[in-house]
Order: sequence, then C-alpha cells, then structure tokens
Amino acid sequence: MATISAIVRMAFLSCCAAIACNAQPHPFKDTVYYLDETGPTLNRLKLCDSITTDLHFIAEHDSFSCITYVHGKKTGNNFYKKTVHDAEVVYLEDMDGDGRREINVCTARNMNGNQWIDVLAYNPATKKVECAGAINTMYELDKKRKSVNITYTGSWYMDNYEEVDEWKGSKLVPLKKLVTTLRFKDWKNDDRDLEVFEYNHNGWVLKQKEKYREDNKRQQYLWDHFFD
Repeated sequence: MATISAIVRMAFLSCCAAIACNAQPHPFKDTVYYLDETGPTLNRLKLCDSITTDLHFIAEHDSFSCITYVHGKKTGNNFYKKTVHDAEVVYLEDMDGDGRREINVCTARNMNGNQWIDVLAYNPATKKVECAGAINTMYELDKKRKSVNITYTGSWYMDNYEEVDEWKGSKLVPLKKLVTTLRFKDWKNDDRDLEVFEYNHNGWVLKQKEKYREDNKRQQYLWDHFFD
C-alpha cells in the first residue's frame, strides 16, 4: 500500500515524464482543441445530436462567450469570466453519463504538471451553456453516482486532497473532502494534519481533524477508500 507521500512523489514523476514526452493527457483526442493568443472561435461544438455551441475565447479579457443552439436555433448567449487563467486546451467529455457532452476548458500545466478545468454544461432551464464548476485534471468519473472524484497531489507547498463533487442538475456541487493540511509552508517541514470536510449551503464544514502520520493504517485506509 503506497503512502500519501509516495503517491505525491509518483504523481510528480509521472507529470514530469508527461511533460518531457509531450504526452496527450486528454481522453478524447478527436475532440481536443488547442487555444492560442489570438482568441479563436470554436464553431459548432457538438454536445449531443440536438445541441451545439460556439465558444468564443476573448484572450485580452480572459473570458468566454458561449452561443448555444438547440436544433440549429440560437437559444442564448452567455458570457462568463474565467475562474482560472492561461486557458490552453478545450475538450469534450460526457461528465455525468446523460449522453450529453460537457465542454472542459483546461489550463496549461504548472511546474508540477497540474492543470485546472472549468466545466461548461448545458442548462435545460435557461437553454444556455453555463459554467458548472471547476476541477483539476486528476479526476475520475463515477457516472452511476453522477459524481466526479478529484485528487490533488504533487506540490510541496500545497495541501494534498481528495474531493467528491456531485451533479445537481447542470451544476457540479462539492460533497466531501479529505485533506492532508501542511502545518507550516516550509519545504523543510512536512508535518501535516488530516482533516475531513463536508459541504453544505454555508460552504465547507470541518468534521474531523487529527495529526497525520504516514504509518497510521487507519488514516491510510481512509485515504485509499475515500471514493468508495
């Protein structure tokens, strides 16, 4: 059983290898679009047979315009300010198993190989494509539960965490989170606390906190089975 620190090391090495060989990190290579500084327009991205969208990337304002079409008829134009900077890649993926693909706007990699994603989803209530939520690229889909399991590791200066977000209509809503929190932001010191959070209408609520130890089998089991 790998410890959390070992997972961090493995994640960091794998990210370095991916960067070195320019590996393709996205699961749908035929639907990947690379953005550039000119702020291109991606016309008629097909979310399903009846719904398409034009995605306008406005680089100088770091924002997007989504023009939505249902059965070829324009139903809405939605502008939104991005929550992350340096958008580089757009790819399409059915994130919740409803047969309709979402638009994932992905940043460039940081120095540890991590990337961040804005998830854009069609909202039947407004008949527009809107921002559903934000995740990172270390995720797995649980379409049966309509949830996204997210892992963040690889940075000595950041807390490691596992997070479960679930789909509520066309929005991706946080559910629970397990964090190994750094006690000191110092690369010489890796002392951490283990914290468990649950999410409600007021935000994240701390439910459990204790000193983290790599040789604690109960804590390691919790990390290994948090998504079960």
